[in-house]
Amino acid sequence: MKVTQTVKLDSHGLALTLVPRRNCLRVVMRITPEGARFSVPYGIDFESLEPIVRKMLTEHADKLRAAPLYTRGQIIETSFGSIAITSGTGGRGLRLRETQAGFEICVSPALDIASRPVILAIANGLKQIGTLIVRRHILDEARKIAIEIGAGMPQSWTVGHGRSTFGTCRRRGTATEISLSYTMAFLPADLRRYIVCHELAHLREMNHSPRFHALCNAYCGGLEAALSRRLRRHPLPLP
Repeated sequence: MKVTQTVKLDSHGLALTLVPRRNCLRVVMRITPEGARFSVPYGIDFESLEPIVRKMLTEHADKLRAAPLYTRGQIIETSFGSIAITSGTGGRGLRLRETQAGFEICVSPALDIASRPVILAIANGLKQIGTLIVRRHILDEARKIAIEIGAGMPQSWTVGHGRSTFGTCRRRGTATEISLSYTMAFLPADLRRYIVCHELAHLREMNHSPRFHALCNAYCGGLEAALSRRLRRHPLPLP
């Protein structure tokens, strides 16, 4: 059997989703609240995929059975203030509010914070907060980095909504646009700077050729590879 469409499986109470992608060259696993999601090469034989998936599940068994993603009283720290997940005093849903320390996500006591709908609702609240932080602080931070390293400036900066794609650089005719994802709000300053340098390098090299990496590495002070590895391993407070 070849995997040419999304396949949903159950393995010892874990929900597994296999998503075939035509531009995917290897199996990539992402842990979800119910189990795990795998991006797999389009048309791969299920028989050859099965041992790879089983090995990855074994290697990440501790994370798959980890504590709930969100808890009441949890504090998520960012460079721009903290985000507190608290127990609401009224209502039946979630409420966002800005505080002196940063932000607060109030979760009604009537809600099961470990349930999928509530996890997604909290994640959506974090998306709204992250979007606000990027718009208020990180876009201006990116402009200053562009001036500092002399990389030039796109015609526009926007806030993106990608979960795993932190930034993009697009050329539309003669205009260029750099989009920075809301998820950058949950990264430390050096990783944010790396992403900005990566996208600024695309203003000159719209690819990932050796010339692009040489330019990006120069923008990053020779730390491109190390920062890229750190970014891949950096946890985000998102499902």
